[in-house]
Amino acid sequence: MPRRLLFCAVILGALVAGRANPARAHKVTENLDVYGYFQAWMTLVEQMEDAQGLFQDVTNDAAADYTSGFRMARLRVGLDYRFLRGKVGVSLLLKLEGDPGMLDASARWMPYEWLTICIGQMRIPSTAENLRPDRDLDFVLRTEVSDALADFSLSRTNYPSSLMHGNRSYRRDFGLAVKSRYEGRHFAARAFLMMGNGLGANLFISGDAARGFLITNKAQFFWAARVELEPWREHIVVGGHISYNRHDNVVFESGRTVLDIDRISGSGDLELRFDRLGLRAGGLGGYGEINEDFNVDGHTDFRYWGGSGYLLWDLQPMLRRATRGRFGLGHHLVLGFRYERYATNWDENPEWTLQTTYTVGVTYRYQDSIKLQFNAVLRRTDKPFWPDLDDDLYVLNVQFAL
Repeated sequence: MPRRLLFCAVILGALVAGRANPARAHKVTENLDVYGYFQAWMTLVEQMEDAQGLFQDVTNDAAADYTSGFRMARLRVGLDYRFLRGKVGVSLLLKLEGDPGMLDASARWMPYEWLTICIGQMRIPSTAENLRPDRDLDFVLRTEVSDALADFSLSRTNYPSSLMHGNRSYRRDFGLAVKSRYEGRHFAARAFLMMGNGLGANLFISGDAARGFLITNKAQFFWAARVELEPWREHIVVGGHISYNRHDNVVFESGRTVLDIDRISGSGDLELRFDRLGLRAGGLGGYGEINEDFNVDGHTDFRYWGGSGYLLWDLQPMLRRATRGRFGLGHHLVLGFRYERYATNWDENPEWTLQTTYTVGVTYRYQDSIKLQFNAVLRRTDKPFWPDLDDDLYVLNVQFAL
């Protein structure tokens, strides 16, 4: 079934052009825009039943089994500079929360309006959800399958003993990309093809002169493509992606460890928009494999698939009619519901672990500057021989943006 899901998803989405929503920005000069935002999360309650059974030394007090507190979730600043009549541009986005680092750093050339060539670190072709900036997400968290497709398509692995266990992709890789688009009155199409390292953000391939994450590598790369179609402009958007990541017998930065990277993934997504009613509905499906045979047992190391569906209702059109236009155009009050299912399997075990998640959300947004999101995230995990743990989450996200 998972393999059939992969091909159905790819056919549904048509295959290949990630189009992220353009970031709103402050224009410094005619050619320079700057932008930024921060998100503060207030965790009202997050259940942590897996902490049960832990006790303090000496006093033998039981550990707390839930979490409440505050978190600086994201702090980002970026710029976009254009010159040569807009045909050449440079983009930069920095992550300042936690361990500061570079997220986007790329240069682009637009020889024609319909064609863009990019080099640098950028978002990879993936689900539509993964190509949206964090500031534009409809829910506080991305779906489990979108996170998995971003990380496990690149270098992250699920084996704790692997040197790549803790790698996070941030949905980005360093490489070369070609983007194309057609924007007609009734129909639109966008394509996105990328060749990259296949490692993730800020992980590079370089020899002994400047040791990167990998210091040897054959002429093998990460290949990914996405296509996005609007058969009915502003009402239907259908898209899909496929990726292949292969590196044989590469040497890790220590100079002592030889390993392989061999992954495939694919997805399809659909969104329906009815702006006059304030309604949006859609969903996605995806599948992926890690085939490196890390423990040399002849089995696929890791398989995963998932899907989700959502419904969003912006009450602004209704409230403007009810108040005869007194409810401001810049104000939005959005109700949301999302259902998702995510399944994982290790070493071709007959049993799959299934996680079902229901998210109910309320979002208030004022223009593009202020957003308040409350989400109730209800999770159920069906894992062979293990009871389902209490791990629900109730969180408030406060966002301010430039």
